[in-house]
Amino acid sequence: MRAPPKPVLGAALLIAALAWVYRPALMGELIAGRDAFRFFFPAYHFLLECLRRGELPLWNPYLRLGQPFAASLIAQAFYPPAWLCAGLLGAVRGYTLQQILHAAIAAAGAYALCRRLRCSRPASIAASAAFALSPLLTDLSGHRNAVDAAAWTGLLLWAALELVRRPSAWSAARLAAFAALAFLAGSPETNLWQAALAALAVLWSAPSRRAVAFAGIAAVWAAALCGLELLPAIELARHSVRGTSLGDPLEWSASPIQLAALFWPFADLPRGEYWGKDQWWLFTLFVSSTSALQAAFALRRSRRVLPFAAGGAAFALLALGREFPPSAWILSHPPLNAFRYPAKYLLGAAFCLAVLSAFGLDRLALLSRRRGPRPLVAAALVLAAFVLLGIGGPLLHALGARSGAAKGFPWLVGAWALAGLAVALVPGGARRPRRLRWALCALALLELAAYHGLQPGFGWVRPGRLDQPSSLAAAIPRGYGGRISLAITDAPVEDPSGASFIDRSRDALVPNRSMEEGLRALEGYGAPEPEGMDEFQLAGRRGVFDLAGVGYYLRAGPPPYPDLVRISGGPPLPSLYASATALPRAFVVHRAVRATDAEAVAAAWSDAEPARATAFLADGEPLEVSCAAAAAPSRARITSDLANDVEVEVTSCGDGYLVLSDSYFPGWRAEVDGAPAEIHRADFALRAVRMGAGTHRVSFRYRPRAFGIGGALSAAGLVALIAAAL
Repeated sequence: MRAPPKPVLGAALLIAALAWVYRPALMGELIAGRDAFRFFFPAYHFLLECLRRGELPLWNPYLRLGQPFAASLIAQAFYPPAWLCAGLLGAVRGYTLQQILHAAIAAAGAYALCRRLRCSRPASIAASAAFALSPLLTDLSGHRNAVDAAAWTGLLLWAALELVRRPSAWSAARLAAFAALAFLAGSPETNLWQAALAALAVLWSAPSRRAVAFAGIAAVWAAALCGLELLPAIELARHSVRGTSLGDPLEWSASPIQLAALFWPFADLPRGEYWGKDQWWLFTLFVSSTSALQAAFALRRSRRVLPFAAGGAAFALLALGREFPPSAWILSHPPLNAFRYPAKYLLGAAFCLAVLSAFGLDRLALLSRRRGPRPLVAAALVLAAFVLLGIGGPLLHALGARSGAAKGFPWLVGAWALAGLAVALVPGGARRPRRLRWALCALALLELAAYHGLQPGFGWVRPGRLDQPSSLAAAIPRGYGGRISLAITDAPVEDPSGASFIDRSRDALVPNRSMEEGLRALEGYGAPEPEGMDEFQLAGRRGVFDLAGVGYYLRAGPPPYPDLVRISGGPPLPSLYASATALPRAFVVHRAVRATDAEAVAAAWSDAEPARATAFLADGEPLEVSCAAAAAPSRARITSDLANDVEVEVTSCGDGYLVLSDSYFPGWRAEVDGAPAEIHRADFALRAVRMGAGTHRVSFRYRPRAFGIGGALSAAGLVALIAAAL
């Protein structure tokens, strides 16, 4: 029987490894951990909702009085794989498909890069699995944007090296396309280390002037392709907490022992307190013991190896953050101080380790090409392994190592001993290097398979009620146009039946899952956090709740105010309380005063609630009007309420201001009876429009200039990309 072609064999091995790692999906389970159910399920649901209505997902009306959606990179509003997976299987099931798709992309990219670097086929297979299927990356599935962006690293570097070899418009187009996809995935800090690594690889390849010119063209081209996200994101950064006072940029720095955990399983366990010296952004740091050993053999003088050795070392040191003073200084200054969690750079270190393991595997095979089987060496290795296993536990305890290090020590010794036995016992002859390569590749794959077999993956759940409508939301009248208040810090209510908290997260309206029920919430979870959030959305003041139109409160315990009436819920779900004091989302006032932000916040917090009758304006003309006693009271009614467009019908007994309790943000434009009107910032965070007596139709439309310019740039870049392809 004829053997299958080698490329087919390699693909079959990777597909088999992929199926083993993601076998829970084949058994009907779904990924729903970490930020998946809190952020990405609601975001993808909203994305699909907009697409079905033929509306661009520019503004999210459901969180924090409304905030930009497409400008938030993490939302992946214009990321093609997100549209594909959510469109095929829906927001919840599409999430798991998206993870598996990007594992395949990561494996294909790492394999293509290693082959481009002239690594053997078995070495490239082992390296691709070490990156794409490492526990570090698979257990990071809750951070969708970081995984998706990192998955393009191999293809990005492959395209960069291909451009150096054959500089042309088409090679520049490929590089620009992969760079744009990595950016649209929504993890800009990942893009930073990818760009640094690509620059190192290109410079070490001694590019020609023509190649440098086309690389510059590719960079500009990629920026143009990303314009519809890039320019709005820059604008959003200027009006969010991320762009002003992020806090400590060194939070969740990796400790030195956590670098060892990349190759020494469980070495950093148990970890310290949640916000202590140990990082908690990555639940599992382990990549592979076998791959780390092979990577050590790659550290020799070679133009091909040095970029990845230098990059891996730099990323590992950056990940230490506050634990390494030079890194702490770098991360505390622009542009890196705009990002959180230095531990994220361990993704770059893991990628470099995987690529180095391919070089090391081939070097091991070449070093042993003239040596046949060596039984005495094999026996010595076995004896040494048993000795180490015997003394390892007490020695580690005496040295003060963590208990997890002793647990993972037998794994480390066993993996390295098996690799040594393969080198010592693989039959000799002309085919020895090839046989040894495949043996070492098999060991790397078996180690990953064993780890994923023994350690259950993070975040897998049975679907159950995961995407079923909420019984709490059903108690709120259909078409309710006001807001609800979510207790962000409430602990989950214990379920006596043992049902998963994640599984019932939509039923419990866990932030941000109220979005899937079409309910607007005053609070919200995740980036970007708007300016002034602590003073308004999270103030916890009755005046703010009423001013924002909060008619329902969701709490795990008693109501925050005694006059609230419980209408639904109770253990294991939170309780839903109704309020009779909330203002409508749109209302008219006939008194307005100019006020500082501090004065506007004080008025919103006041128990007297003066903002019910007075607009506290940051700009605009003060007003004091008294309507005739016989005049009908002024009223406002929202007649159309879409993501990017809101229309209000107003009947006013005299001059006044229409106040809409949606957030004031650049890009919103107003018209009164078809004529442009100025939007004023009122009551610290809301919108107000001046109008005269009578009946009027007021339209609010979100048309940010940054998106218009960025969209034009993206369209031009896409047309150029198609032209280059043709």
